[in-house]
Amino acid sequence: RRPPRRPLGAPWALSGQADGLARVTVRDDRLRRGLTGAGAGAALGLAGAMFQTMLRNPLAAPDIIGFTAGANLGALLAVLLTGGMILTGALAGGALGAALVIALSWRAGLDTHRLILVGIGASLTLGAGADLLLSYADENTAADMTRWLTGTLHARGPADIAQVWGCPLLPSSRADARAHVGLRWRLMSKHNR
Repeated sequence: RRPPRRPLGAPWALSGQADGLARVTVRDDRLRRGLTGAGAGAALGLAGAMFQTMLRNPLAAPDIIGFTAGANLGALLAVLLTGGMILTGALAGGALGAALVIALSWRAGLDTHRLILVGIGASLTLGAGADLLLSYADENTAADMTRWLTGTLHARGPADIAQVWGCPLLPSSRADARAHVGLRWRLMSKHNR
């Protein structure tokens, strides 16, 4: 006779009733990726909504009007020219892309329709430049840069979850959690004296 199977699935794994493999898979891998992805998606959605509200146009988004393409091109240039400094290149590329779009759109003030049309053209042009740079890179660098540009949820942990959700004090391990609870208990007992 076979022993009865324990139910599989996220609710049972989260409650600790599933077998070891399911519990480890859900708690240590899928849950971290899911929470990180949900937080990053919420932050990007909020940024897009703020941008659209600010410019009063539903087409206005950083990925549509060229800011993201400028950041991608800057990151690729930084990797190919220096072998590193990806974040610095992305920040500089995004800022230069934004400045280029605003400068080309400015004519006796900033019209949002003109900004969006110029931004779409800049996005396509800068994106083509990034694709051209990727074609000149060696195979491994191109694969790594593509993964960096598109993003990945691989190997995400509690620190990533805390960073995405804006909770820098979230403990990253059980030992940190015990120390965090102990610190809070000591602070509360000092305050209550």
